[in-house]
Amino acid sequence: TQVQVNPNTRSLFRSVNIREFAFTFKMIATSSDEAGQIKAIIEFFRKELYPEEIKLGTDANINASFAYRMPNLFGIKMLYRDAHNLATRIKPCYLRNFSAVYNPGGMGIHNDGNFIETDITMSFVEHTTLSRADINEGF
Repeated sequence: TQVQVNPNTRSLFRSVNIREFAFTFKMIATSSDEAGQIKAIIEFFRKELYPEEIKLGTDANINASFAYRMPNLFGIKMLYRDAHNLATRIKPCYLRNFSAVYNPGGMGIHNDGNFIETDITMSFVEHTTLSRADINEGF
């Protein structure tokens, strides 16, 4: 008959997705001092990735955790010469993932045993969703 029933499909608004951002940095240490600074950067982000445990009681025999204290929020700005915004604004974010790849291009090591080259990748997630008012404010 060459007739098809119209399914009357509709789309419904359900929620707003939380934005995520990923950044990758290549760090090449030209000295042992710079390699030590890179190591400190990696340690800082690894610590900020995880929550702090809230322990049950203060007794040494009790080793139970009953809650987590959320990790610190990060304020991220993408600026050019400290003034010009390069992208939309980003609300405060939690660090969701962090990874470090050591010497991706070769196996050179400084005299003190630190790596010459390190690539780090971080992904962040905003702590709240956006609304139209946020978009009007530059987010």
